[in-house]
Order: sequence, then C-alpha cells, then structure tokens
Amino acid sequence: MENEGSFLEIFSDLTFEKEPSRTTCLRCRRPSCVCLCEYLPNEVLPIKNTTLHILQHPNEENRPLNTVSILAACLPKNACHIYKGRKFSPQGYPDLHEVLLNGETFLLFPGEDAIDIEEALVPEHIKSGHCNILLLDGTWKQAASIYNQNKFLKKIKKVQLKISTVSEYVIRTQPNDNSVSTLECAAIALSHAEQDTQIKEVSFPRKYLCDFIPMFFCYFQALLKPLRALCKFQLDHGAVVHQSKEYVAKHGPDSVKFIQ
Repeated sequence: MENEGSFLEIFSDLTFEKEPSRTTCLRCRRPSCVCLCEYLPNEVLPIKNTTLHILQHPNEENRPLNTVSILAACLPKNACHIYKGRKFSPQGYPDLHEVLLNGETFLLFPGEDAIDIEEALVPEHIKSGHCNILLLDGTWKQAASIYNQNKFLKKIKKVQLKISTVSEYVIRTQPNDNSVSTLECAAIALSHAEQDTQIKEVSFPRKYLCDFIPMFFCYFQALLKPLRALCKFQLDHGAVVHQSKEYVAKHGPDSVKFIQ
C-alpha cells in the first residue's frame, strides 16, 4: 500500500493543460476557424411579403453541415422561425398552429396534390400581400416522417418546386438530381414570394455539373453564396462530391467524381 501511495503522489503535482473549446461564430453558427460571415450579406435580406417556418428534425440540428443556420443568418429574425421536433402538437407549438389558421399558408412539399410554386405565389392568390411558407428540414426520409406523423400538415395547401438544375449542395447525397437543400428551397420560394424578378445568369465553376446555372433572382444569388463557400471549404479539405442516388443507380458507383 505504501508503494501504491508513493506512486500516486508522483502524479499528484502534475498539471494538465485543458484543451481549449472551439468557439462558435454567433451569426453563422459555424466554428470560428471556418466562419462563413464574409460570404453572408452585409445586412439581412429585406424580406417583406414572406415568413418562413421551418420544421427541423432533431437529428438535423446538430449536423455540422446543415444549411438552415446559414439561411437564418441571412434573414431577419421575424422572417425565419425554426421549430425543432418530430411531432408538432398544438399544445407544444401553439405559435406554429396559430400560423396554420392563416389561409395564405403553404407547405413546400412534393406530391400529386401540390401545385407549382410559381403558380401559387402570385398576387391574386395572396390577397393580404403576405404569406407563410412551411419547410421540412432533414433528410428526405426524415422530412417524410415529419409529414406522415403530423396529420395537420396534410391539410395545408402544398406547393412544389419546378426546377431543372442540380443542387449546389454537393457535399451531401440527394435522392435524385432534382432534389435540393433546405436553403435552396427557401431561396427559390422567397424569389417567387417576394416578387423579385431580376434575372441573372452567373458562370458556375464546377464543370462536373454543368457549364452554366441560371440564377433567376438576386435572393437566390445572395443565399447561395455562403452555401458555395461551405462546399468549397469541405472539398478543399478532403470531402468528395456526392452524386445523387438516382445518378449512381443509373451510372454505377464508379461514376462518382472526385475533386482534384
């Protein structure tokens, strides 16, 4: 026992430096060493006609590469509300259910009964001049789970995107070539809802997708800038491009292209 006590005494005076915790940027919610704020708009985007309500699956909240934190950093606080959970009862989420009473509330979710968003978000359909748009944030499986577990969502008017471009969120796998991230969905929806009709076409550098991607609206452009920066950083540090499951099924696993 004496030998054991002497052995422990040897280490009793040793001090160990505590590894400093990684600080997080308060705006973009990214680690400070990979902050994206220089790619965000200098000021939040002037959203006047739309409020986004995002139902976020709990597993998505802690994903380091989720896009909702970027979206929230670009918009006024009163224009983007995030609700975390799987089931959203009136008792647990009274503010959300109050929004659902508004007849000019839309759920952005594909389906046979969904209409194209550009047809729904026109002035004659939004008499008050303001609309609410609900988005489901998570993997497609998680989003479908939220939709199926919350029956009230099936009663909301559904809208869907009609796009032919490939997602720029290339560091996560999409189910098909027409699937896009939550941030990209929001950017397109805001472009229509805010009636921002400034048309732009911007050179798109990633030749493995296409030579040019039409950027139809400046909201779309402003919101995608930090997303591109996020993807570029990950690709520059060892990440690889994720082709959609549809693409891989059609062309085979060897068709996945790596960044040089």
